[in-house]
Amino acid sequence: MAKSLQEQLMQAGLVDSKKAKSIKQEKRKATKQAPKPKKSEKVNTAAEQATQRREEQQARDRARAQQDSVQRKRQECTAQVRQMVETNRVKHGQEAGLREDAEVPFQFVDQRKVKKIRVDRPQQGALQRGQLAIVISKGRYELVPAETAQRIIEREQALNDLLAELQIEPIASSVLLFNKQSGLRPEDTKTDTASDDPYADYQIPDDLMW
Repeated sequence: MAKSLQEQLMQAGLVDSKKAKSIKQEKRKATKQAPKPKKSEKVNTAAEQATQRREEQQARDRARAQQDSVQRKRQECTAQVRQMVETNRVKHGQEAGLREDAEVPFQFVDQRKVKKIRVDRPQQGALQRGQLAIVISKGRYELVPAETAQRIIEREQALNDLLAELQIEPIASSVLLFNKQSGLRPEDTKTDTASDDPYADYQIPDDLMW
């Protein structure tokens, strides 16, 4: 069994039994006098920890609620854009009953890649003049009138403004091609519109829901 420090000192002749006893008493006294945490300090520490846990939980709840709100707004925007496209889409290519020799390939860019859509001559002119636009919906390229394209842009921009305030990445635009500034004067677009451009007077239905 290991000897205590006092026994080792006595055995070495460095202290006598009286001195060793004095050292032992001083050590015991120092142990008793060591400050103990007060009850009020323990209570304060527990209260601070409880407050911190509560604040952390509230922060997590706010972040989760914000995430859910953003997700709902994204879904609402997607549904509204799809409804506008489905309600106002203009048939093109084989869907419009065109013969292959009557189709014109019209090129545009989607995610930095050149894509192609088959249209007829009047639709080609309407796209160039900004009277028709190309949008993407459900993974398909569609033609819509200029008024519909403008509404889609405004609806998606409203969502992106909100996302910017929350410092969240914006959504990609569904409108891939829309020549709003074609450089043509108003009188230039009125030439033979009745025969050459059947989409010039295309109207958005009044019952379109947002």
